[in-house]
Amino acid sequence: MSPEVGQMKKILFFLDKSEEYVITLCMSVMVVVLTVQVFCRYVLNFSFSWAEQLTRILFVWVTFAGISLASKMQMHLKLGVLSTYAPNQVQKKLPYITDFISIAVAIFLTYLIARLLYVQVTKWQTFPSIPWLPVWSMYLAGFLGMTGMVVRLIQVRFYPRFASKRKSDI
Repeated sequence: MSPEVGQMKKILFFLDKSEEYVITLCMSVMVVVLTVQVFCRYVLNFSFSWAEQLTRILFVWVTFAGISLASKMQMHLKLGVLSTYAPNQVQKKLPYITDFISIAVAIFLTYLIARLLYVQVTKWQTFPSIPWLPVWSMYLAGFLGMTGMVVRLIQVRFYPRFASKRKSDI
C-alpha cells in the first residue's frame, strides 16, 4: 500500500468519525466549564460571565453533530407507523420515500441556515458575554450538521457499504 493510500484512509476514517469527535470534545469542554463555574460560584463567590453562554453554544454544536450522527447510524426520526399499515407493494418502496422526504427537508433547512449564516458573517456580531466569539460560529454548527445529515442520508441509501451500522446491530 502506497503512502498516499494510507494517508487517504486516515482522512476518511477521521471524516467518518468527525461527528463523534465533535460531540466528545464539546461535551468534555461543557463538563469542565460548568464544573469550574459551579465551584467558583458556590465556593469562591464569583462566577464567569461567559461560562453559560459558551455551554449553550457547545450544546448547539452537540445537537447538530448528533443530527448528522443519527442519520449516519440510521437512527433519525422516521414515520415507522406507515410501514405497519401500508400494503406490501408500498412497504418495499417506503424507505426510499421517507429518505427522499428527509433529504428534501434537510436540504431546505440547510439552505435556510446558510442564509442566516451569511447574514451573521456579513454583520460580524459577537456575543455580549464572549466578545471575541462571532455569532456566526453558532450558525455554522447548524449548517454543518444539516449538510452532514444530507450527506449521511445519501450515503446510507445509495452507498450502504460505506454506511455505519446501528450500535444495536453491532
